[in-house]
Amino acid sequence: NLSALAIGLSCGWGSIVAQAFLKDDNEWGIKALNYDEVSWLLSVALIGTLLSMLLGPTLCEVFGRKPAAIIMATILFISVLMKILATNFTILIIAQLLHGISDGLSSLIVSIYVTEIASDSMRGRLGSLWNFSVMGGYLISFIFVTMMSHKIFTGIILIAPVVLFIGMFFMPESPVYLIRRQRIDAAK
Repeated sequence: NLSALAIGLSCGWGSIVAQAFLKDDNEWGIKALNYDEVSWLLSVALIGTLLSMLLGPTLCEVFGRKPAAIIMATILFISVLMKILATNFTILIIAQLLHGISDGLSSLIVSIYVTEIASDSMRGRLGSLWNFSVMGGYLISFIFVTMMSHKIFTGIILIAPVVLFIGMFFMPESPVYLIRRQRIDAAK
């Protein structure tokens, strides 16, 4: 699952890059953060995740699973782009909040979509693939960051939401959603 891999990459980013922001000579040129600011930087994504869990179900029901996934990929793209271009702590906080929103939307949308399209025999495997992909993203983050600068690594993360965004246009809408909208022919 590409959305889960992208989330893992982006979550891994926070774990890795947080220490760099404690120094004045970080690659972003941002004034060194104190420990409280780094703590907020890492935890604000969880606030975004909680917010998305409240708003995500409505987004999925009003617009559909496919448009919700496109919105999620867009939010993730904006989040990573903001991290690349950040010039101060406030921009990083907003980027992490958006990252959390995309994280929550991803887990919600994937869960709903898999439940609605997969047979009983495949549902468990597909559901566990999401967690596997998130952890794979973390692992890739920890490996790649040792090979390149933090900022270049952040730029590489940007590839995942772009591919995800494009891929969403080829993904069919959930038949369950289409039937609820009285679009029976489209659901077949």
